[in-house]
Amino acid sequence: MLPRLRSFLTTLAQRQRFEDSLDEEMRFHLDAQTDELVRNGMPPTEAARRARAQFGSIEATKNACRRVRGLWIADELRRMLLTPRPSGAWRRPRSSNAPRAVTEQVERRAGSAAGGRAREGSATSKP
Repeated sequence: MLPRLRSFLTTLAQRQRFEDSLDEEMRFHLDAQTDELVRNGMPPTEAARRARAQFGSIEATKNACRRVRGLWIADELRRMLLTPRPSGAWRRPRSSNAPRAVTEQVERRAGSAAGGRAREGSATSKP
């Protein structure tokens, strides 16, 4: 457990180095496949095209490597923190302690979202 945590923290701290080595490794595998196809008699341009097709999506492979290293957690947290949110999006209204106006507003929205069914009461009516 401790070695995995240390590896995760090291990769997280040196993220650019990890990404660079990932790019280098992807290039190595593509070049090795291209060289193999050229040695088998295929023209270099066709060999490069076929190697890319056989390899598949480079970004998908990189994402799989990031998932294995646990970097998806950091990426998801960063996305959540950096994505603009409307004011109050992180807060949830407490239904039992919410002020009456907030409760009625939530009920009105729920009623309009249900296809415009008849609304019971209004913001100005008393119980």
